[in-house]
This record gives sequence, C-alpha cells and structure tokens, in this order.
Amino acid sequence: MADASRCCGMGGTFSITHYDLSVNIVKRKVDSIESMGASLIATSCSGCLLQLMDGIHQRGLKTRAIHIVEAISGI
Repeated sequence: MADASRCCGMGGTFSITHYDLSVNIVKRKVDSIESMGASLIATSCSGCLLQLMDGIHQRGLKTRAIHIVEAISGI
C-alpha cells in the first residue's frame, strides 16, 4: 500500500482538536486503500482502526478494517 506507514490522522485528541486536518489525512489514507483494491486491511492501533473504519464507511467502500489480533486469531 502506498504510504502504509503514514499517519491515519487520529492521533488521540488530534482528530478532535484539528478535525479538518484529520479528515484530510484519513482521506489520503483511504485513497491508498481504494487504489490498491483491498478487501481487508489490518492495523495494530485501535485509534487507527476507528479512524480507518470511519474513513472507509464515509467513502462507501466494501473494504473491511480489522485489528491485527483478529487476523492472527482467525476471529
């Protein structure tokens, strides 16, 4: 995924105190997800998971975001 290590824009209270910037950051992240056509993405950060789930939902993608523990445990 392009820019896989780039921040999702959640960053604790960053997404509240800098809402517009946070939205723009997650849009770029979701652009990368959409361009690779992934049906599933995983992260180890619960904040990133929430931010990505919202970004994916807002875009109307079918991609599913999960925590890495779900991938490892087969939940």
